[in-house]
Amino acid sequence: MTVLVYLFGLILLSVFGPTFIDRSISYHIAFYAADEDEIDIGEMEEVFSKEIFEKRVHDAIVSGFIAETGNGTYAPTWKAKLMSTVLKPLGKLTGSLDTYSNMVDEIAASRRLTP
Repeated sequence: MTVLVYLFGLILLSVFGPTFIDRSISYHIAFYAADEDEIDIGEMEEVFSKEIFEKRVHDAIVSGFIAETGNGTYAPTWKAKLMSTVLKPLGKLTGSLDTYSNMVDEIAASRRLTP
């Protein structure tokens, strides 16, 4: 059993890579992409520091969590959907999705203000 748990952990780390370890913006990008099926990077960029956000978007693309669809929009890959399915319930259980919820609310408010 211990070996199976260890192998599962190694598989998760090899699939998701170090990009998502302790980087909440990276989690936000992947979760939001999985929730929305297509995201506008410009909308998200307004919520975060531009330099930090650009680095995290680059990391998400290189790691294969989002893929460009054109016109500044990106779609989640199977990795983002799998990660979201596995980790969001854990985040809800531990109450650690507050900043993600705030980001979603800020983007929604920004959409309402933009004609």
